[in-house]
Amino acid sequence: MPGWFIGLAVIFVAFGLVHARRKQKQRQWDANQELRIVEAVLSNKQCYGQSKRDNVEHLFSKDSRQGAGPFYLFFSPAEGGETRKFEVNEQQYQSIDEGVQGQLHLQGSRLILFTNPELEIEFNSPL
Repeated sequence: MPGWFIGLAVIFVAFGLVHARRKQKQRQWDANQELRIVEAVLSNKQCYGQSKRDNVEHLFSKDSRQGAGPFYLFFSPAEGGETRKFEVNEQQYQSIDEGVQGQLHLQGSRLILFTNPELEIEFNSPL
């Protein structure tokens, strides 16, 4: 094998290890944080396909399952503040409509639960 190929493989492995370590540190930090409850409104939903064509087709399609993901929910605090973006699975994405108000249960950077009098969506499950 050429030397450049081995060098390239080492670089990819190093990037993968750094990424995995960062995710592990983020999970540990989240787990050590207090649970916070914030009044919020779902201000936006976005679903992206695997290609630009999928994204455009999804925008003009009545079939909300057109996009293959990822799926994002954007929550704005009721009392003002920065909008938060969370990646969710398709079932979670489909089960909530834009404009719904309720309580976000957050632990660190993780969305744990969204509740209001008519709805309760748990976000603990992995994507």
